[in-house]
Amino acid sequence: MRWIALAIVVVATPLHPPLPAAAAATCATAPITNFLAADATKPGVIDLHFFGAKGERVFFFECVEGELRELAAGTSAENDATILHGATTWRCDRPTRQFVASATLPDGSRATAVGTGRARPVPTACARGRARGASRSV
Repeated sequence: MRWIALAIVVVATPLHPPLPAAAAATCATAPITNFLAADATKPGVIDLHFFGAKGERVFFFECVEGELRELAAGTSAENDATILHGATTWRCDRPTRQFVASATLPDGSRATAVGTGRARPVPTACARGRARGASRSV
């Protein structure tokens, strides 16, 4: 029976720590201290690049209707950008997207950044969908 109880505890334990304090229930962020780039140059996906995490874990979010939705977390070497490849896909119904990233640095301070991604030009699949009155993910 001990193994069953242990298995339940492991399953119930979150795989990552709670959301950073700067990433509360809304898209209101702490002061912006770092840089976040939303790269929309690959068809269909958005890559996120967070600079200055100093090797610490970075939490990536998207702002949707005023609330943060967690995308994923990642780390990188101390002096490299933390890159989240394929963070999300383009959506024809939301051509402009807002992203937030947050990390706790080795000295305990918070690093926060906001980035905006915009499809330019509008992906062909979106243009075709609008002609038919559809809203598709791209």
